[in-house]
Amino acid sequence: MLTRIPGRHPAAIIAAMLVLGAAPARASITPEAQEIVDRYIEATGGRMALEAESGFHMKGRLSTIGLTGTYEAWIEMPDRMVEVVSLGAIQVRTGINGDQAWRTDLSLQNLQMLSGRELESEQADVWFQTQQWLGPDQGGGQVSLASRSYAMGVSYNVLDITPPAGPSRRLWFNSNSGLIERMVVRGDLHTSEQYYSGYKRIAGRLRPTVIGETPMADGDETPEQGLVLDSIAVNVPMADDLFHPPVTEKSPIRWLKQDGTAQVAFRYGTRHVWVRASINGAPPADFLLDTGAGLTALDVNYAASIGLATEGHTDVDGMGASGEAQFARVRSLRVSGANGDGVEMTGLKVGVIDLSSELEPVMWRKVAGLIGHDFISRFVTEIDYDDETVTFHDPATFTYTGHGAAIPMGLAGNCPTVHATLDDGCEGEFLVDVGNSFNLNVHGSMVRRCRLFTPDRKEVEVWGGGFGGSFSATVCRLSRIKLGPYEWDDPIAALSLSTHGMVGSTDYSGNIGNGILERFRCTFDYARHTLYLEPGRRYNDRDHFSRSGTLFLRSGDHVVAAGITPHSGAEKAGLRPQDEILEVDGRPITNYTPEDLDRLLEDGPAGTSHEIKVRRDGRDKTLTLTLSDIL
Repeated sequence: MLTRIPGRHPAAIIAAMLVLGAAPARASITPEAQEIVDRYIEATGGRMALEAESGFHMKGRLSTIGLTGTYEAWIEMPDRMVEVVSLGAIQVRTGINGDQAWRTDLSLQNLQMLSGRELESEQADVWFQTQQWLGPDQGGGQVSLASRSYAMGVSYNVLDITPPAGPSRRLWFNSNSGLIERMVVRGDLHTSEQYYSGYKRIAGRLRPTVIGETPMADGDETPEQGLVLDSIAVNVPMADDLFHPPVTEKSPIRWLKQDGTAQVAFRYGTRHVWVRASINGAPPADFLLDTGAGLTALDVNYAASIGLATEGHTDVDGMGASGEAQFARVRSLRVSGANGDGVEMTGLKVGVIDLSSELEPVMWRKVAGLIGHDFISRFVTEIDYDDETVTFHDPATFTYTGHGAAIPMGLAGNCPTVHATLDDGCEGEFLVDVGNSFNLNVHGSMVRRCRLFTPDRKEVEVWGGGFGGSFSATVCRLSRIKLGPYEWDDPIAALSLSTHGMVGSTDYSGNIGNGILERFRCTFDYARHTLYLEPGRRYNDRDHFSRSGTLFLRSGDHVVAAGITPHSGAEKAGLRPQDEILEVDGRPITNYTPEDLDRLLEDGPAGTSHEIKVRRDGRDKTLTLTLSDIL
């Protein structure tokens, strides 16, 4: 038994944590590794004591993500485990029973069955927890000597251990004691380290009782961040149904007009889906509907304005990098329209993050929050980009009656995923992200694997961004894209070679945004793992890139140019970054909405010209910007 710190699960739900999967391995162990494994077995109590174990029940105190709480786990050989984490407002239950794994939301109310790489990750966890790699066949995994290292005055033997499925790990064995003191897990977006100490002899074997996120100082008994196990019971009887997915008590849903269905108008602006929502009965505010958000999140300033108390802290992943989040309890979340139709959910735990600093300058309006998976997945959620309505259906009574195609839909950290093909047969799993305003972002793993950079493609270097910061990308036209039965030529895509943020993911090939989704009426059926796509009026439109080649950022009444695209109309007009924009076509810039400017400058006909009055170095001048297609 070698446990891990479980407190990362709440962060994983928020951050849509992805884990690097490994292909099934043929069981093997190198001679050097065998010596280290044999010594570890003897140091911890011998093979007879090891083989006498059938399971464990553990209880402990957990300190992580700025919160303290409790941890309890039941583990049964070889592949069954249930973990329960309670941290302030956060409660999470995770389980695996062979080839079936599941996780609840932060309120123990919504159950999600895990698949794909998330299932493999849980299988790897229980495989390491039960130390299957110590068996005569290494539990179907591979064990090899990675290095012999020296750290903090101690020499270590480091083993690289790969399970049959899921991420590999590196275990550091103290050369003097033969015991494990450190474990390193290299994931898709994160590398985590855990340090083991406080070994005690329990039921004939030495077992670590202190698992820290940083090395323990001499004399310390409790890690600042980590787990202290107060009890470990070995070979205790466990009921079979303990490892079955629990029956959760879901948050009550109130249908404001008609039971089982509600339709709400949204504003489709800056290529985002804006809905009006109310938290705890506060006046309705502007929220973004975001299938890419693993958890509903509120802007930190908005949360303070309605008096929400926050607790804890954790890192979350955005498109470009990582940011920080806290947590809060919400009594009610109501999404409704001007006609009074809508739905209300109670008893949510939400994230609290700084959305304003990144999003408000681009969107020209305050963003109160993101409505994410914990809300959206409770319904069959239908987004009609043509009519600008979102319809929430009760999954228990829903039957699809449209004329679209049913696309198998997985989940990656609560974000929907679908299979797509680019160019000549380059396939991958893509996140489906209604919170992404671009067409298609392709991660570096697929860009390199499929050699998407070719000499014959016209390219434009741009900066993109969102929560967590910005990232660079190369925008170009690919040859084609295929999504289910739908296929079209010359799609515009942003190719990134970044290794940070979500665009640095190696598990998932890219992110499908609203530039593609707006071609369809999209129906997300989470309960049946299906995305229905029905072509709309934009389906046959050819993709086009910004015809102005600039972005206008607003702070109060001050608007400046940013992100001037090379060879664009903006660059040819002489527009420079940080030029203050005063007027467009003789009209004060502050009299425009972002949607007005998109229709005029982003989507206007190529060849048309517009007068842009700017202030530079204290002097006013008028530039002529002619729209053009640079891709």
